[in-house]
Amino acid sequence: MSKTILILGGNGFIGAECVEYLLDNNDDYNLILVNRNNWDDWDTRERIKSRIKLNIKCDRKTDSLKDALKDYLDNEDFKFEAVIDFSAYKSRVIKNFFQDIPSEKVKLYILISTDSVYEVSEINRERENLILYETDSVRPENKSEREKLKELDSYGHHKLKCEEELLKQKSLSYVILRLPDVIGKRDSTNRFWFYQMYLEFLEYKNPGQKHEIEISKFYLDKKTSYVYVGDVAKVIKKVLDSNVKNEIFNLGYDETLTIGDVLSLIGSFIKPGLADRIKCVPVENCAKYIYEPFPSVTKGPVSTEKVKQILGFEPSNLNETFKESVEFYKDAYEKFESDRRIIEKELKNEWIKSKNEQEKFKNFINSYIKK
Repeated sequence: MSKTILILGGNGFIGAECVEYLLDNNDDYNLILVNRNNWDDWDTRERIKSRIKLNIKCDRKTDSLKDALKDYLDNEDFKFEAVIDFSAYKSRVIKNFFQDIPSEKVKLYILISTDSVYEVSEINRERENLILYETDSVRPENKSEREKLKELDSYGHHKLKCEEELLKQKSLSYVILRLPDVIGKRDSTNRFWFYQMYLEFLEYKNPGQKHEIEISKFYLDKKTSYVYVGDVAKVIKKVLDSNVKNEIFNLGYDETLTIGDVLSLIGSFIKPGLADRIKCVPVENCAKYIYEPFPSVTKGPVSTEKVKQILGFEPSNLNETFKESVEFYKDAYEKFESDRRIIEKELKNEWIKSKNEQEKFKNFINSYIKK
């Protein structure tokens, strides 16, 4: 008998990867996707939507899930085997979900969260070799300190509020997955591709020369965690296939990386020797004045010991997944023109200022596409 799984989202970077993985690795899942029916990113329309039996158009911020899922909710004996929530960015959508759908209709709720929740938590900085554990997501007792952290990272604040709202459902089984910055193909945030395109431009502009990249001093030596998008999909399937419940897990590679490490890894797969020519130059400016896609957090790397012990998770090889990503984005220059245009615009706005550089950048794009 097939298991009905409700997926909230499922058409974005991480969600589409998970849906494809579940479709490829289990015939017993009946996947129902609920989203705004936006399939314009990358090739998700052909790769994912064409394989989904049921995609319900619903904006959960304004529309009723109760109406959208009426056929299932009217069946007294029906239960969703699991709900996988990729699209909760404000706590009110979690609250609205359970106003529309009784918790007894859901066997397991899997919430995709983030390591940004630690940015609004009270972390003991004196702890030696600071690694963030799942139990570190505790807000400060001091109200003014809580407000200060909220202003510094509103994203982390709202994602932690989503977790807090979910935990109010006392009778509900849940699993929360906290993701650091995500690496992989078809990243709709374009962060990886931004860095790759910039490094390729520097090498085009000054081939074989040293490339100095200004990085805010605040971030330069910070080590943080990253996770491969395919590993998120694998962990979700492990959760679905297990009896694990009422747990919170950090995910990530075994390795922790500075921004220099990330740039060197990308460079090493763009062109032999390029990694050795990349030099990060510290500048005094606060990070907010410099566009730096990675890292998105400041408080350190996360521990993945818990997910390894309980679910047997083994992260993918760092080098192999970076290589895979670089090769994908090289092909994407021509294959996904509309996505490339977004990167071009971001680079021009943020890092390519002079008219002379903009002309060189235009020539770089034209020459790259002709390869």
